[in-house]
Amino acid sequence: MGHPLLKDQVHLGFATSIGKSLHKVQTSFDYKRFKKELERESSWESLELKQRIQRTARAVVSGYVREGEVFSAVRYRMFIRDAKKVISEFTGLGVLVFPEVIEQFGVEFGDQAFEDSIDALEFFTPFMTSEFAVRAFLNRYPKRMRDVFLKWSQSPHEHVRRLSSEGCRPKLPWGKKVQFLLDSPDWSRSILDRLVTDDSDYVRKSVANHLNDICKIDRELALDIAGAWSKKFLKSKVDLQSQVGRVIRHGLRTLLKRGDPDALERVGIKATPVRVIGFGIDPKVVSIGTRARIFCALVPSQSGQGLRGEYRISFLTPSGKVSKKVFLWFNTLSESKELSFSREHSFRQMTTRRHVPGTHQIELIVNGKSVAVHEFRLIRSLG
Repeated sequence: MGHPLLKDQVHLGFATSIGKSLHKVQTSFDYKRFKKELERESSWESLELKQRIQRTARAVVSGYVREGEVFSAVRYRMFIRDAKKVISEFTGLGVLVFPEVIEQFGVEFGDQAFEDSIDALEFFTPFMTSEFAVRAFLNRYPKRMRDVFLKWSQSPHEHVRRLSSEGCRPKLPWGKKVQFLLDSPDWSRSILDRLVTDDSDYVRKSVANHLNDICKIDRELALDIAGAWSKKFLKSKVDLQSQVGRVIRHGLRTLLKRGDPDALERVGIKATPVRVIGFGIDPKVVSIGTRARIFCALVPSQSGQGLRGEYRISFLTPSGKVSKKVFLWFNTLSESKELSFSREHSFRQMTTRRHVPGTHQIELIVNGKSVAVHEFRLIRSLG
């Protein structure tokens, strides 16, 4: 039996329950009209997650209008008031229906409903993120939204503070493209500066991911941001293990995986040599679907040396090509003459990576340099 699909969280019964709840708090909400819109045209089972969310949002709107009417700003505000009353009844991805209504119709009403829309997105985001819905407002109101994001960055609620970073990520996964964020990634710098020391790991992780987006667009800007944070908050190499230090390391991960010397310097690592006295994988013949132990032993050239260890596996693909993937292994300061590291790696099949039998290669990368190579074989599971 396969794993349940994400879209199954938004099943027809879930969508129907949203209409029922809205009708309970707003007797003028036309539940029959809502249900008719929900079940029209193609079958529910054929719809993907986003399509289910969009159809439910349209059905919700249809419940607020009468035959021959249009969805007015007055009805829109009525939906917002009602949604605030019922949203806490729901959990899971289906809650995205509420910010979806704001995304589809809030911008359409322009200035007359701007404050109501932004207030609704702020209210909704602790229940289910508004990071996708807010992109429509960024595209329409880039200057006005900057003040909104700065305000959100000082919210007492961590979900709202996270929204102030996540919502304006230049390369937000599954989010609508916002061209000016790609053209001017420094737009969000003052927001990130406020959040990098946030008490919430949830918020700081978003900041790191935001910085990593910038790495992919503007290397110099990303290094400048990381350098400023290092200078302001990190007084020694030990501080690299602090919360801000971890944000910088995670935020520069794209550059660090490339062995970028300036990025390595930002996280306290110099290109000083290490001696490898052991590196391998056990067993050397690995059955697909099982795990193997990867190990290494190193002798640093000096005490207190920053060490960033990664391993890169060259996977054979079903098409016969090679796909390389880098995995972070360790970040540490050397305190002894010899250091040993070990970890397990899973070779189970995944939707994003299908393992195939054959000879594979694994490399040990220390401080951005490949220092050892080992071969191993993957075989089909005997089970």
